[in-house]
Amino acid sequence: MNESCHRFLEDPESDPSHADECEACRDAAAKSAALEQVLGGVSVDPSGHSLDPRDLPVAPWEGAAHRTWPLALAVITAILAVALALFLISGVKPAEGFRQAVTGQFPGPALLRLAVGIGETLLVAPPLFHVAVVGGFLLVNLLFYRLLRREPRGIDVTSR
Repeated sequence: MNESCHRFLEDPESDPSHADECEACRDAAAKSAALEQVLGGVSVDPSGHSLDPRDLPVAPWEGAAHRTWPLALAVITAILAVALALFLISGVKPAEGFRQAVTGQFPGPALLRLAVGIGETLLVAPPLFHVAVVGGFLLVNLLFYRLLRREPRGIDVTSR
């Protein structure tokens, strides 16, 4: 399509002879005439809707005032429960562990023994476990890549 095609598609009455020369514009004019016939004389504004995306309601994750407090409290509770479990597994008293975490102190040799124990356990894990971890890593990253490469969809996206 060239400049004259764009001008014709914006305003067909400005240059009606262009449709005689250009097959693509002639097809577009025929489709437009067929659409007008189907609509029965109802005028259609080709410029689109006068909808401003800034007037749309804001979703909760985009900064709306409404928050799902039960979900936020559930996440905080889950994080605290995991922290409590890890402190108990490592042999550190939870109150002491939280105090040391807040003040930035290292909780002591118990946590270091726990890290060494986890590392030694991973060394003797079956090969299928390692294959599953690598496969899961690749699968999640492939999913992220596909989500980033897909075409955006939204109110302000136009079709081609």
